[in-house]
Amino acid sequence: MVSFAQPSSLKTGDIVFVRRDLEQTSKNNYDFVGVIFFENKTPMVFYSDAIVTKCPLKDLIGKTRKNDYDFKRIVDVELITDETVASMKAYANAKLNKKFDSIPSINSNIILNGEFIWKLFQTSIGISLCKAKDIKIETFNHTFISRRTVTVKDLYESENTEQIIE
Repeated sequence: MVSFAQPSSLKTGDIVFVRRDLEQTSKNNYDFVGVIFFENKTPMVFYSDAIVTKCPLKDLIGKTRKNDYDFKRIVDVELITDETVASMKAYANAKLNKKFDSIPSINSNIILNGEFIWKLFQTSIGISLCKAKDIKIETFNHTFISRRTVTVKDLYESENTEQIIE
């Protein structure tokens, strides 16, 4: 289990990036992202894995490589109000236990990990954390389809977020 000292400056709406894939080497290639909400003073993380789930932040950090996580916050912090937090929580709770998306597309009703965070901020606050990108996906019959999606890397590299430094 990874030891974890929670930054005292964490707030509801902050974004946590973690690296679970032991093969990845690039610092910017986090493979997992979630959004933090405080419940009874405990930071809980909503994220999309096999389904949209929530767990205590310390549990999610425990699934990472040693100290391989980072926190970011939207640059326009004044957008995180009681009203938008309520909207964000309602959106996240409505998606709880929904299936993971096997076909990346911001237009689908099922959500990939990065798309969940993007859609949460887009729907609840009205901001795009990053631009959605067109990607080509090979289908089972070896044809290609084009989809718009958002990846964890896109979110991490967003100019609309900044690193939380303690």
